[in-house]
Amino acid sequence: MADAHLPDEPFPDDDSVDKAIVDLARYFGIGTDIIHAACKGLEPPNWVSPNNFSALKESVRSHNRCANLASELAQEMKKISQNERSNLISNGCVTAEQIEHLAHNLYSSKGYGEKFIRENPRAGGRRLDALVVAKIVLRVFRILEKRITISHVSGIPNSEYAKAVEYALGSFNIKADWRRAAEAALDEYEVRRGKYRDAKAKQLSR
Repeated sequence: MADAHLPDEPFPDDDSVDKAIVDLARYFGIGTDIIHAACKGLEPPNWVSPNNFSALKESVRSHNRCANLASELAQEMKKISQNERSNLISNGCVTAEQIEHLAHNLYSSKGYGEKFIRENPRAGGRRLDALVVAKIVLRVFRILEKRITISHVSGIPNSEYAKAVEYALGSFNIKADWRRAAEAALDEYEVRRGKYRDAKAKQLSR
């Protein structure tokens, strides 16, 4: 096989993703295990879709608001006398420390969301979901040792790789520019390959 050095973790279980993987396997005439191998280490396309990013940003804002309120409430509760707080606890209320714990967890969840958004930049309107799908196709081509070229006639793909990217986007129900996704995936691969070659050359020159 051309390149077995693929990341280690496959997509988590997801019915829509599973159906797309089965469809792609049929398209290529290969087993789903090869498609799964090509998916390893990538974010599921629906996780980096525009709709999911919008929902995630709103969730981050909500977590921040709730965390601020909880933190403020915990500080105010500490101003209440110990006797009054004990009465509240005996009536089934939570402690100031528990509310602080809630605030801490909300801030942590907010941080994870912010980190995910930061590590998946969408500058210039990049469709990261389409890019992930194009990367899957490119990896399949590398595994099968198939030639990777991009060509089209009036926007209609006519090279094998270009056609496969367009088909795969349909399988994942992603409406995006196949050409932009295919070119971005190939560009990233060429950059990584160039860095690998440079590092190898430096090792050999020592």
